[in-house]
Amino acid sequence: MPDGKASSGPAPNYLLSTSSVIIDNSLGPPTPLDTDMHQNFEVGLVLTGRQEMHFEGHVFAVGPGEVTLSAAWEPHGWRCTESESRSVVIHFLAEFLQGEMVTEDRSWLGLYAIPPKNRPRINTPQARDQMLAIGRELVREIEEKPFAWRTVLRLSVMRLLVLLTRASSIPERAARTTSPRMSDLAHIMPALKLVHSQRSRRVRLVEAAAECGLSSSRLGVVFRHTMGLSFGRFELRTRLAHAARSLLHTDLPAEAIAAESGFRDASHFYHAFRQRYAKTPIQYRDEGRQLP
Repeated sequence: MPDGKASSGPAPNYLLSTSSVIIDNSLGPPTPLDTDMHQNFEVGLVLTGRQEMHFEGHVFAVGPGEVTLSAAWEPHGWRCTESESRSVVIHFLAEFLQGEMVTEDRSWLGLYAIPPKNRPRINTPQARDQMLAIGRELVREIEEKPFAWRTVLRLSVMRLLVLLTRASSIPERAARTTSPRMSDLAHIMPALKLVHSQRSRRVRLVEAAAECGLSSSRLGVVFRHTMGLSFGRFELRTRLAHAARSLLHTDLPAEAIAAESGFRDASHFYHAFRQRYAKTPIQYRDEGRQLP
């Protein structure tokens, strides 16, 4: 992440690989688009200034007190659109929230299974003020690291997610979605890691199923329920995200990027990329490198 100060290290078992990052662009200009895709879940809170969050074809402007959620292995991008921008971002494995439920029949993982365009957004000034208070607390704990600061971090994140759920409007259809279980995520994790490690070629469902010790049909059902999309869409999305990052961070021709991202020809790559990102690879490169 641009100009971020990372804080991480040994953590209690219930936190696993939780890490925290403060993105501070207070001294710099607006930034070009940057992208990421990682095995952690992510919650971000803008403290000052404004930023853009990119989820493939969807772009959201976020300001002070607003929260963004990124699911595990979900491609996303961001950039600061004002010089005076600061945010705090928390990364955590799913086990971080193990056993914690929003209601009797919904886990926190359900928030992340909702498509990005339908995820909860903060929509009242009072809620934004509450979020900012939590954000300032997070920054103090991350920067000063007092006694039991990781425990406070965990509790603050839980408060943030509670307020997000209370203060936002979740579409009725999304609210009815059955919440994925931790055990489901554990079952498909080998498939997620396989796809992520083999981004230069196409991974078939039968291969991923064998990696998980499941039948193809069973993996298909569990995968869609847990991730909110089919295995085939996830596999394609991962290779396209790899290509998108190469477009932003290298000068390789689009045809070469198509080949190294597992596409049989450039025309197939162009068609798939435009469907997913709502622009051609060249447009994506040009627009992403321009300052806001």
